[in-house]
Amino acid sequence: MKEADAKVDHPHQMLLYVEKPDGTYGTVQTGSYMAYNFLDDFQEKQRYFHETYSRSVLQGQISPIAYFMKLQELTVPEVAERTRLSAGRVRRHMSPKHFASLSIGLAQRYAELFGIPVVKLFAFINPTDPGIQVNFQPSANEAVCSITITPRKP
Repeated sequence: MKEADAKVDHPHQMLLYVEKPDGTYGTVQTGSYMAYNFLDDFQEKQRYFHETYSRSVLQGQISPIAYFMKLQELTVPEVAERTRLSAGRVRRHMSPKHFASLSIGLAQRYAELFGIPVVKLFAFINPTDPGIQVNFQPSANEAVCSITITPRKP
């Protein structure tokens, strides 16, 4: 990559090894090309994904287990291995009917795998105002978290 092609004005900074105008090679500090060109597209896809699949959860078509598996691009065998469950059992938990009978112990195992508080498996908070941000903070009780709703930072 030529030095002129590497220059991007973006707050996410990185070092690139580039060809200088005099034909030598060296490093140049620049903004992230990927963030500059593709971050908005990624965020739009994430927003679409959340709207589509959270609607499927709320309409009873899939369970939150299926939602978080899709969000994190995990397969049934990966989840089964990491939760120490059979693949068939994981598949059953992907349906709302079997998810409803999930024990708190199994819910905690799934929550740990997905890196979320347990409560996020049972409550989907969809702020309709784009200026609102919802945050979950863990508490000393691992099955309970604090939910704060604040204005988004500009």
